[in-house]
Amino acid sequence: MQWRMLGGGCVGVLAALFGLADAQASLVKATGSPPLVMPNTLLVEAGERLGPSPVEGAPATAARPVANVKKSPRICSAVAVRIPSQGTRIVTARHCADHRSLEVLDEDHRVTPVDQVDAAGDVDLSVLEVAGKVPWPGLEMRSAASVVVGERLCAWRMQRSPTGILRERICAKVARRDERPGAAPLLVMGHPYPAGTSGSALVDRDGRVVGIVVASTGLTGLAEPIDGVLALPPPPRLAADTHVVARQ
Repeated sequence: MQWRMLGGGCVGVLAALFGLADAQASLVKATGSPPLVMPNTLLVEAGERLGPSPVEGAPATAARPVANVKKSPRICSAVAVRIPSQGTRIVTARHCADHRSLEVLDEDHRVTPVDQVDAAGDVDLSVLEVAGKVPWPGLEMRSAASVVVGERLCAWRMQRSPTGILRERICAKVARRDERPGAAPLLVMGHPYPAGTSGSALVDRDGRVVGIVVASTGLTGLAEPIDGVLALPPPPRLAADTHVVARQ
């Protein structure tokens, strides 16, 4: 089956898709969805791919420095997640960040990651480390193993516009799980995802993260179970919050 990664450039989106008035609303909506504007959902701007591909046979689970040259930005999503015994960390799809310069931002903050910690094997997950405390409180996790076929889950496509960051909520039901050797099954959603959705949190109606969007087949969307971040190394002890720029 052919499927594609979802990092992409900014395109126009109708303002009607975005309920800015819902920003402070309860996470539980009458439709069974979280609000259109979801806290802790983030935009990733990634520069062009730099340097050679990872050396075959090198450990897949490792921290790698992120280059600081950004050209022709590509757009992905990310999420701040509260990981048990690790605190809040920035999680995205591995293909969104690999060998690229990065910035992660929302309406109030921008951070420049200094390390990328990858999941092992074919699991398309990465944690982006910053030099200091992550400026977002993070969303709670829920094991993807508890998700049932037919459950409605939502993701966000993040984009930049002249007036700020836009979030398009895309909700769909779980169609099935795709088994794969050596890793937990992928969550298959009954709706495709457009470019810019890769790395997004996939959340339940209570705003708990169950997965990270990684690809689209054109008919369905694919998400990695969030449980994969539990296998990543814990965050290192880093210096003071020197890479965070708060916007007033």
